[in-house]
Amino acid sequence: PSGVTYGAIARQHLVALCEEIGPRLPGSAEEAEAAEYIEAAFKTYGYNPQVQRFAFINDEDEALESANVVAVKRGASSQEIVVGAHYDSVDDADGVDDNASGVAVLLEVAKLLQDVQTPYTIRFVAFGAEEAGIHGSHHYVEQMDKAAIENTVAMINLDSLIAGDITYVYGDAGRGSLRDWMIRAA
Repeated sequence: PSGVTYGAIARQHLVALCEEIGPRLPGSAEEAEAAEYIEAAFKTYGYNPQVQRFAFINDEDEALESANVVAVKRGASSQEIVVGAHYDSVDDADGVDDNASGVAVLLEVAKLLQDVQTPYTIRFVAFGAEEAGIHGSHHYVEQMDKAAIENTVAMINLDSLIAGDITYVYGDAGRGSLRDWMIRAA
């Protein structure tokens, strides 16, 4: 959209996740707070987010809980593109790059596309407990039935977007039509 300063919305989310909430270890109160923050942001943007709660066992054999936060933007087609990012962080780091950056961009894109007609339905997914063994994405896929799997045409995973000197775009076996299209478009 014209008149938009790209990245400004993402920066606000980055500050909220890292400075206001802080480290978001999988299964922690801060991770749960981040999930609530993401759910509230989706609601503010006009979505009706769903929360997928799940339990997992961490490396210390502790039973913990986490959640995925899902918002759907209906497109011209019922076929879906999943855009995801994990919101937990490792150790006691604030997780600015890994992965508040991905969540911040996911939320900005969700806001910017809310009133834009898209050719596909877009399913935004903020995954929990990824740093503890990709539990959130496993839970998400386990909840999909055969029709949902067949209806998904692509998945874009936003992870660690603000550090490094090279932009990496991966696809199936390092290549793929969506990957190739993205590189051409860039």
